[in-house]
Amino acid sequence: MSQAMEALQTMAGNCAAELSKWLAFLLEYPHQEGLAGAEFAAVLADIQAGNWTLCRNTSGLDTAEATAEAEGLVVEQVIAAVARLVSLSDEERCRLYVDSFDFTADHSLYLTAHEYGDSRERGPALLYLHQVLASQGWREAEGELADYLPLWLEYFAVETPSLATRRVADRLAAMCRNIAMRLGEDHPYQPLVFAAALLLQAFGTAKGAENDMQAHDKEKISTTSARVDAEVQMPFPLFFD
Repeated sequence: MSQAMEALQTMAGNCAAELSKWLAFLLEYPHQEGLAGAEFAAVLADIQAGNWTLCRNTSGLDTAEATAEAEGLVVEQVIAAVARLVSLSDEERCRLYVDSFDFTADHSLYLTAHEYGDSRERGPALLYLHQVLASQGWREAEGELADYLPLWLEYFAVETPSLATRRVADRLAAMCRNIAMRLGEDHPYQPLVFAAALLLQAFGTAKGAENDMQAHDKEKISTTSARVDAEVQMPFPLFFD
């Protein structure tokens, strides 16, 4: 079993968190910092070979049958994507990732790029997301933006969602549904993006948001310069085609 596999398997406490961590890993550029292409390929091979021991139970977000069914579907989608990606060479995977997510605006993994495009409203939206993360001790990597999908999947893998972040999950889920539709069923990355949509929907406001109202009053973030207010401006409107 690869070192990356072992590290990832020790980082999650329940099924939903484990799945979120894996999706964050698999939706990053294949040549991640500290992880060569050969190591990424080894992780894919481990999953395909059945060494993926995650989610043996379905005690993730709650014990509801619908949740267990959703988690099972996410697992199926991840395995389906891995079966496609493992057949590609390192170079082919990297080229596919760049062509799919970096060079095609409709497939971008940056939330506010879909919601606001190049409009001036994108800046305040990014600032809001940055402050939501910072309020809980999180920050984007150097050179990265606060609306990056893998970053938020990492967040949901280790944090209990608040009302504000549940609303972010709703927005990300909508983005992922649209990207999955645009990629089409035959695209190797489509099952991963669809899986992310399912999981983020489970993390969203439909899951017990009413219990977060008092916490929301304490965590609400506003910025004078950007005039972004969590209660008034969230969720941001979605401008998908």
